[in-house]
Amino acid sequence: MKKNLGAGCIAYPTPTYIVATYNEDGSCDVMNVAWGGLCASKPPCVEIALNTGRKTRENILRTNAFTINLCGQDKMEECDYFGLVSGAKEDKLAKVGYTTTKSEFVNAPVIDAFPLTIECEVYDTKEIGPHLMVIGEIKNVLADESILNEKGQVDIEKLKPFGYDPVGNKYVAFDKVIGDAFGAGLKILKG
Repeated sequence: MKKNLGAGCIAYPTPTYIVATYNEDGSCDVMNVAWGGLCASKPPCVEIALNTGRKTRENILRTNAFTINLCGQDKMEECDYFGLVSGAKEDKLAKVGYTTTKSEFVNAPVIDAFPLTIECEVYDTKEIGPHLMVIGEIKNVLADESILNEKGQVDIEKLKPFGYDPVGNKYVAFDKVIGDAFGAGLKILKG
């Protein structure tokens, strides 16, 4: 028997996106954004939602660009820290000893220590309650060779990404392959 839980933020998986932007003075700001995901393929787009009063939100509206930086489970503590402190109060990247490089494709920083970066230009925005949903058109994906397979594609088992459980307030691993998409259901399709 199913039980009504009411309206709530229950969706899985929820990625752990570290969004990087430039402040007015050219310094870098980073934020852990749990509300986000792919939202279109033509053009390729991703969406993130930013609450009112966030420095990252102000920066995105001013620069029209951001990067989403993904890493493995080995950087979980740093990622959590990026969500605990406001960039208006301290230099989070300096605190963890990370450096950045300017993206070649958008006006936003790339976190050098993270093996995967999605470089985005703002495509559209929409206010939803206290959140600003930002749709970013993906202009480039930058990947460290250490996380690529023999075909030059990102290998999830090498990246070892993790996500956020919004119900239990836990981080969960996303690196175990359990089947082939567009293949696992062929047995049922063929009857």
